Amino acid sequence: MGSFFYSIRTSSDIQLSNLIFQSQPFTHTFFLIFSSFLTFFSSFSDAETIDKSKLIKIEAAYLYKFTKFIQWPDYRFQKSSDLNICLIGKDLTPLNNLLDRGVSGKFSNGHALNVFHYPDQPNDSSIKKCHLIYLDTLSVNDLKMKLDKPSTLIISSPNNQTTEDSLLFLQINQGKLVFYVNQNHLDKSLLEFNATLLSLARKQL
Repeated sequence: MGSFFYSIRTSSDIQLSNLIFQSQPFTHTFFLIFSSFLTFFSSFSDAETIDKSKLIKIEAAYLYKFTKFIQWPDYRFQKSSDLNICLIGKDLTPLNNLLDRGVSGKFSNGHALNVFHYPDQPNDSSIKKCHLIYLDTLSVNDLKMKLDKPSTLIISSPNNQTTEDSLLFLQINQGKLVFYVNQNHLDKSLLEFNATLLSLARKQL
């Protein structure tokens, strides 16, 4: 399994998240800004008392910017050119509110961005529209519905204890926010990750 090891601080990181949350074209300079944001190796003072409002800002910035570095197959946009971010979990309302405001009117690789929040399980027609799914506590198996996994970016939140079905997952590890990528799912995925982004991964055997 490959893994992303990214950590965040509490004050300067929030300024960086505000910066990268703005609409910007993909440039080398912008990628360096995003990379520096991802590769901070400073810990929170206490992993058990992390300011959730600050953590939510970082989560929102991650979800938005990952849409910039990943390409979905063309057939996922046959019915609509919009790119849909779906948050599934009853405790994701604050993240939904922030992300919805942040991406309003924004585009990612030519696709208008939409944010949908499902406190409970969405129905089949709703889930099929999701390009990116962010799971708070549910696993993919819990959804109990047909899902085009190879063409869907599934990300588990730090609260999620079932990460084996997710392509990416976040964890707070020793006071650091850590990103992992499931190499097995990556190999089977139809998503195209930016090579420079993947080069930041530390491979774990």
